[in-house]
Amino acid sequence: MNKNEIISDEQLNALLDNELDDAERAQLFESIGNDKDLSARYCKLRQVKEMVALAYNEPPLPKSGIPGLSQQRFANKISMSAAAMVLVFLGVVIGWSINDTAGTSNDASFYSVDRLNPNTLQTNRVLLHLATRDESRIDASLEKIESLLETSASQGKPIEVEVVANSDGLNILRRGSRYADRIKMMTAKYSNVSFMACGIAKQNAQLREGQQIALIPEARDIPGAMERIIKRVAGGWAYVRG
Repeated sequence: MNKNEIISDEQLNALLDNELDDAERAQLFESIGNDKDLSARYCKLRQVKEMVALAYNEPPLPKSGIPGLSQQRFANKISMSAAAMVLVFLGVVIGWSINDTAGTSNDASFYSVDRLNPNTLQTNRVLLHLATRDESRIDASLEKIESLLETSASQGKPIEVEVVANSDGLNILRRGSRYADRIKMMTAKYSNVSFMACGIAKQNAQLREGQQIALIPEARDIPGAMERIIKRVAGGWAYVRG
């Protein structure tokens, strides 16, 4: 029996939730590092947890004066919608895991930015998700996408890239952003990259700040980031968390 068979999902979830002591964590990380299948299981569980958190990350704030809709009822409706999106995404991930276990080709792939390799990418459709204000992570993500676009162009391989921004990541698409010139240059050079702003995140920011938010001309408004991500993952796009 190999390590992948004897280490349960409960143990991996405990590791992800920081419920283990240092010795247990070290032992599990050693096993993950030495077992490709176990590492894949760990990554899938981590992605599910991140996506569940994302589903609840951007609930739209209630507007004042909505007849017959209390804040509590509004919150309940949003929670139900978020839960539904989580269930859809879990269905996608579970189906992907079953196909992978059965030895069939994957419909979707999940990557962290540092593991995204243009030369080994199994699909020509990539969605980069940005939900952070960490400039070092944003810089690394955009650099990797530019490298991916450049490599694909030089090799004559078609590729389509979408950058979906929500939560704090929306700031890169606001007018006056330090990334405005870079995004303008990228979209001018590559017609196969698009930048999309989450409508829910934009609405929340406007309600918090009490004013309209202006986005850069290259940004395209979409209703919600989660909805877009689920649709793309279900359609076989590679998901990259920036």
